[in-house]
Amino acid sequence: MDRNASLKLSTVLRYIVADLQQIRAMLRQARAKLRECARRAIRPSLFAAALLALLSTSLVLPEVASASPSHAHRTPTSSPSRHPNVCPGGPQLPPTPSIGTLAFLAEPSTNTVETLNMTTGALVGTAITVGTTPLGAAYWRPLPGSASDPEVIVPNSANHSVSIIDAVSRTVLATVNIPSGSSGEAVAASPSSPYALVVDVLSGKVSVINLTNNTDAGEISLAGSNVLSSVAFSSNGAYAYVTDPSQHKIFALQFVAGTAPYFSALTTWTNSNYNPTGIATDLTNSGSTNLYVTNSQVHSGSTSSLVAFSDASGALGTPTLIRNYTVATMGSLTVDPGEVNAYVAQPAQSKVDQIVIASGSATSITTSTTLASPGAIGLSADGLTLLGADTSAASLQEASTASLAATNTVTTNAAVAAIATALPPVGSWNAYVITSGTSTNVDVINTGTSSITNSFYDSHTPEAVVASPDGQYVYIANTNSVSVIATADVGVLSNPIVATITGIQGTQPSVPTLNGIAISPSGDALLVSDSTNGAVDVIDLNSADSAYRTVVQRLGLDGSGNHSTSQTTYGAMAFSPDGAYGYVTEYGFSSSTHDGVTVLAQASTTAAGYTYNNMDFGLSQNSNALNLPQTISVSPNGETAYVSGTNPTNSPYAGLFRCPLTPPGKW
Repeated sequence: MDRNASLKLSTVLRYIVADLQQIRAMLRQARAKLRECARRAIRPSLFAAALLALLSTSLVLPEVASASPSHAHRTPTSSPSRHPNVCPGGPQLPPTPSIGTLAFLAEPSTNTVETLNMTTGALVGTAITVGTTPLGAAYWRPLPGSASDPEVIVPNSANHSVSIIDAVSRTVLATVNIPSGSSGEAVAASPSSPYALVVDVLSGKVSVINLTNNTDAGEISLAGSNVLSSVAFSSNGAYAYVTDPSQHKIFALQFVAGTAPYFSALTTWTNSNYNPTGIATDLTNSGSTNLYVTNSQVHSGSTSSLVAFSDASGALGTPTLIRNYTVATMGSLTVDPGEVNAYVAQPAQSKVDQIVIASGSATSITTSTTLASPGAIGLSADGLTLLGADTSAASLQEASTASLAATNTVTTNAAVAAIATALPPVGSWNAYVITSGTSTNVDVINTGTSSITNSFYDSHTPEAVVASPDGQYVYIANTNSVSVIATADVGVLSNPIVATITGIQGTQPSVPTLNGIAISPSGDALLVSDSTNGAVDVIDLNSADSAYRTVVQRLGLDGSGNHSTSQTTYGAMAFSPDGAYGYVTEYGFSSSTHDGVTVLAQASTTAAGYTYNNMDFGLSQNSNALNLPQTISVSPNGETAYVSGTNPTNSPYAGLFRCPLTPPGKW
């Protein structure tokens, strides 16, 4: 076999492997759909037909040579038809709400739990029958890699049991018996282990529920307790806290892996000036060490309060006062993701207060006449919707935490005693989105709840956005500057922009118009594309360099100094996995002669940053090849670049071009 034939065979085999990888990914998707269809009772024969259609879809991609402009390439295939509905046939069920939008409502007078879709304000499905007199509810989020669905843990106070509910199918998985005589009311589920704690308010004991096998793992006796009130886990799950207002105590329990009952009494905080009742932590942030407690005084005219403890070891110290109240009794307590606000029910005043944790200032959330005496409260996973239950009526009210106004009133089957709201899935993150058009706002979307959790103003007209590999910063390319966002300040400060990088133009002839941005895998260099000057600007992000957050190099396209008069950037950029190469899509001002990809080769890792290596031949640039290259992406192994663009001579013109990088990263 000659050299050319061998090279062709090697290329074909590489494409076959890539296609097999795509098939493998599609099979994983199909298996997920199969589980969905099984849950919805779709006939297997219908699914098999849909799966066959899915796998029969063409996987052919246009091909581009790695060097010679005259190299032949495969004609783009016509656009494949859309995949058929994987679950076809017959009347379709209403769409299943996202798990992150659900709230579970314990209703003791009917021995049921209802499910509420907080997005629509509508009850979902039929009520779930549990044990006798359910007075508590907690949402358990499975650990990463777990095959379990999220669960809702409901203690039934009148028949000494705990109901375990699958939050997805909304069915009872198991009923766990706890010792006779127990009156389980308060409950909390660990954020880091498969256990829940159920507090017997009268016996001074805590039952440990093993959620792996749905059994009672044992009880913990709290010495010196009388009437227990509430329970909450620390944000990292290492500790749990139980309040006893009658004895002025907070008990700290420590998680002990390996041996049942898996928790042990650790310390007891006592202060006769406090009657700790409600307790809350932020379970969305495992790094938080804060614990929020309501201090209710029993005598009229006494001062109640909301306080905070900081605890990383299970030993509570002196609390910090957030706000004093003149009311005798404070109701339910919760805090929002990020711990910006706390929410406290005030039953006697028929209101719920939003308290700014940093300042202690409070604003009452407007309530309708249907919420005469707020009891249980709950907060949606994104922190945007507050639920409040009326203690004396079959009524639940939704309110916006942004406008502090009632948005919806829900009629339930019975009065609600406890609310368990879903948590964002483990592994969810924030996405930063710039609204197209003339908007100067940056929206922050939580991927676990698919909702906007924050929005802030950028006065410099944002155009493109990228996050640092370590997640600490987000960089926004504006018209003529780069904004730096500290992600830790998002939701804490009204505007989390901590720096603005200017001086982009330098010696270039025109005021820049930035339209693209990319960051190296190491996070030490930032590339921004300038469409007006036909250039790529390099910004040093190594904090140890004297040139930190300044432009250290301006590179013209196609080897043309610090700017180009014939080509401009489309705004798409990518890096090789090792950061040795950067790629920038470009097209000519007046012709397609130089449409292609500029390749940048790293020359140093000092303040000099990247230097341009004249490798602008990655894509065929004759009239029968790629024109107007747009987006670009590099495979995780660095062996292939994918570029979208147009082919002026082959219908359907637009296509995805696959470009081998040999050796990995290099065109």
